[in-house]
Amino acid sequence: MSDQTLWVKLESGHSDATVTKILVTGTATEYPTTFDGAGGLAVYFHWQLFLHLREFPAQGVVMDMTPGADGRTGLLMVSSKVGLRSASQVFRSHEVKVLGSNPITVQGLVDELTSGGLTRYRFNDQGMGCRWWCEVSMQKLEDNGYVEEGTVADLDQWWLDCAAHDPRIPSAKIKGSFY
Repeated sequence: MSDQTLWVKLESGHSDATVTKILVTGTATEYPTTFDGAGGLAVYFHWQLFLHLREFPAQGVVMDMTPGADGRTGLLMVSSKVGLRSASQVFRSHEVKVLGSNPITVQGLVDELTSGGLTRYRFNDQGMGCRWWCEVSMQKLEDNGYVEEGTVADLDQWWLDCAAHDPRIPSAKIKGSFY
């Protein structure tokens, strides 16, 4: 039986490519506040991990935990991207270098998240919580020595700084749950 919480579509060679840095990215997305659109639009940020690859410097991999068909059960979508993301595509990003003393491949990172239960995620009742998933995933990488100690604390501070300058970014952590 296949894993219903993980979808992987990678270009040839990307699975075995070494991750050199991870960008935690936030993209502003507008959604209607009512089904008929009469309530106007609300903006929220969707947060993802963008992996830079040593063997493919002009390409990368996106790890996107997104709500599935029921609006709550998470689906981790891991997909190749040709061309690095530009400032016009990503509103906010925070760079984390992967330690050269403990390299990890794309497949190794997927395995770390899967074995740690991080693909089994449920968003809150409003379908929110992608930022929390990113933070918990980065904590797993920090705990296992793939990124520097203090990475998650720096990431938390960065999110607070973003929220202080943009009221559309909540300072409170909106959490889903792992199951």
